[in-house]
Amino acid sequence: MELSKKRRRALLALALTVVLGMGVTPAWAGEPTEGQNVVAGETTAEQAETSAPMLDAEVAEEAAAPQELALPAQEAPLPEEAKSPAPADENEAQATDAEVGSAPAGDGTKTDQQEATKAEPTTKAAEQTPASGDGADDDSGSTMTELEELSKTTDVDELVASKAQVVRDEVPLQLRKLAKTASVKSIEMMRLYNPNSGEHFYTSNAEEVANLRSLGWRLESVGWVAPETSNVPVYRLYNPNAGDHHYTTSAEERDDLVRLGWHDEGIGWYSDSGETVALLRQYNPNAKAGAHNFTTSEEENDSLVRLGWRAEGIGWYALAAGYAIDPKETSYIYLDAGHGWSSGAWDSGAVGNGYQEAELTADLTARMAKYAREVYGLNVFESTSEGTSRPDYRGRQADAKSRGCTSLVSIHFNASDGSGASGYESYRHESVPNPRSARLQSIMHAQLASTGLLNRGMKSAKYAVVSGRDGGLPATLLEICFIDNPYDIRQYMANRDKVARALAKGLYEAAQAGF
Repeated sequence: MELSKKRRRALLALALTVVLGMGVTPAWAGEPTEGQNVVAGETTAEQAETSAPMLDAEVAEEAAAPQELALPAQEAPLPEEAKSPAPADENEAQATDAEVGSAPAGDGTKTDQQEATKAEPTTKAAEQTPASGDGADDDSGSTMTELEELSKTTDVDELVASKAQVVRDEVPLQLRKLAKTASVKSIEMMRLYNPNSGEHFYTSNAEEVANLRSLGWRLESVGWVAPETSNVPVYRLYNPNAGDHHYTTSAEERDDLVRLGWHDEGIGWYSDSGETVALLRQYNPNAKAGAHNFTTSEEENDSLVRLGWRAEGIGWYALAAGYAIDPKETSYIYLDAGHGWSSGAWDSGAVGNGYQEAELTADLTARMAKYAREVYGLNVFESTSEGTSRPDYRGRQADAKSRGCTSLVSIHFNASDGSGASGYESYRHESVPNPRSARLQSIMHAQLASTGLLNRGMKSAKYAVVSGRDGGLPATLLEICFIDNPYDIRQYMANRDKVARALAKGLYEAAQAGF
């Protein structure tokens, strides 16, 4: 993504404030005449010219090739523990999901130590007249123009170098970094957590995120914002024995791991060559999988170290720190109204007491969707919106997946075949459920108490609509009541809006749980 012009201007205005607060007068606001002091009697034009080569060398060094991976001084470039993952000792404490948590918000910005004297500008310097004679009364417009020019130019150092030497001397490195960041295309790196193995995984691939979430991984946050490309790649490797991933900017470390049997999965993303925000790297010597963690949060880094993890310095750099994601923003639940139109044919479903199941399911899912959107701000899909072209029940899992849905809830009404059965129940697939279907079933089943009917329990059966076969989504089927039981249907019709609101609340809780 590319930062908007409004956002870019805001960043650059902030940078200008920092410049002025440091006592530095941008040279383009007024060219000094020979011999005049630029900053509080410290640097003359002659001195600036003399010191220019030193500054150019510093800038060139700062913008040089990729940084080596910072590791503890006492360890070899590749930790022995990472080379040969070993099972954790059951007696050793391991970091849990709660201990690691989402990366706390924070800027984590690396601050450059300026060697120039930070003295306040004198009145004389502030009021001096530009040599060109332009903008003597108000230089703010020209200053912002120059800043905007910086933000639109990819090679900011080249632009600055085209100015007088004193400009290069007086523009702080942080301003150049902000200008570069404002014009760099970026991607959000998602951070996921596997509660079974303890591993954190990082990717910008939406399909990969969706697939892992369907398998039970939790989407914790945007881990950081990375540049779309740079001259510093971050390599991604996989250990087929431990099921663990590792990430590094070091080609040497990558090659060592490959020789030990790890799979090289190519470039995962890129590090910010401007080194704006550091990604801190930690190692858990007791973990078989999930041995490394990466975060922009110093607080998280320090917390893990207190728990026994080893701080391994900086793994790579980001354009910006990560931030938490409201789970409902990534949730997209498929609401399946049982029966009705199916591949061009009408299926009424069960009938009883003057009602058709298809009509009741369509009404209830519409109410659920309304409250889910209006009360909870959820994003849901109603299968009835497809009209007569809706696929039959065997194809609704595939339909939900093709639409990018994250889970499926199917609404039905039961029939007792004259046995007089009463109450509500729910189902997941009996033999091939998605691993997370039981949790989704539990959340939604709890809301059925709103019917005021008998709880017949959570069950399983071989219903295709809730199958986890071929990567099927987490899914549950709810039987609201018995349509052919007069008491049940009267009770439901008297409370159907209450039931719809309760089930919408269940959808919200499911979204918060990552469904």
